[in-house]
Amino acid sequence: MRRKIVCWVITALVFLFAAASYSQSEKVFKLSGNITNKVDQKPIVGAYITLVGLPQSTSTDQNGNFYLYVEKVTSVTMKVSKGGFKPFTLEVTLPVARPLEIMLEPENPESRPKVIWQIGNNDGRFHEFNNLRDRDEWPWKYEVRQSAIFFPQEINDFARSEIQISFQLEGQANKDLILTLATVSGHGPDFSIQVELQNTAKRDTLGTFAFNTRSRDKKDVKIKSSSTIAGNNTIILVCASPPQTDRWLFWDYLLLSE
Repeated sequence: MRRKIVCWVITALVFLFAAASYSQSEKVFKLSGNITNKVDQKPIVGAYITLVGLPQSTSTDQNGNFYLYVEKVTSVTMKVSKGGFKPFTLEVTLPVARPLEIMLEPENPESRPKVIWQIGNNDGRFHEFNNLRDRDEWPWKYEVRQSAIFFPQEINDFARSEIQISFQLEGQANKDLILTLATVSGHGPDFSIQVELQNTAKRDTLGTFAFNTRSRDKKDVKIKSSSTIAGNNTIILVCASPPQTDRWLFWDYLLLSE
């Protein structure tokens, strides 16, 4: 009889522990905090926060604050990124008793790439791009200028679009360059883009790159000096995905650097 009672007690404890664990995993937790510059303690605006393996993401506001709601997990890996600062990763156990205080360390200016031109602000948003939906406007053609730059906020498989970006090179034509293509998110299956470079000498295919439409993504495209010339060059972005009416991709920024 005593043995049966002991077995019942053990079974009850196991059940209660399992129930508590299940209840904990079903809760919704708020993950919030503030992000500042480690050097001057000023708030960082537009720092991008993602959770590894989860769809939630956000950016800091004007005061460096952020918040996310997370459910069905008891721990997350949080990544913070912002142009000009070193990437930051933090393992967080939920729930968190108080808002997180995160300080980002600025990058060494000497280690930063020398930017030739940039479209977009590297802030996890695409609102600075014009939203051109008139199919008669395709293919788009844009020239890179010092101040005003116009560029579509999305590339859509339905229209089989081709985006052209024309720009001038001088001494940089003798150097290998990096074209960075960064996206915010999208819709549908992974979206493939073929990158080409054209000038009066040749038209080279630099590669085809698949972008994740469910989260932020970034690809660095190497451009050899043999592909460019001093003078006018044109980057051509061609949709390389199979035709599908509900597939598109949102840009964050595009950048050409040495």
